[in-house]
Amino acid sequence: MLKNRRLARASLLNQAVLLDGYELLNRIGETIRAEQILYSITVTKTGEALSQVSAGNQVYTITVPFQEFVKLLNFSTRRITMKAPTTIFKMATN
Repeated sequence: MLKNRRLARASLLNQAVLLDGYELLNRIGETIRAEQILYSITVTKTGEALSQVSAGNQVYTITVPFQEFVKLLNFSTRRITMKAPTTIFKMATN
């Protein structure tokens, strides 16, 4: 039980450090450019790889500011990854 608490606490701390670091880099970029950075994410409705898109499957690109972009991320203990393409598509169309 105590080990699980320690792991959970370490995971939350790592997530906070990753998020804070990413936000700092975003702010630095916006300061250098003197404008808001917008993030573009391209996905398919079915989650099919973009390199494998068939003729009937449409490709969607969403453009969002940092605060919305962060909602599309997963924070593991050591790295940041994107949510599944189908999840991103559902979030963007709601």
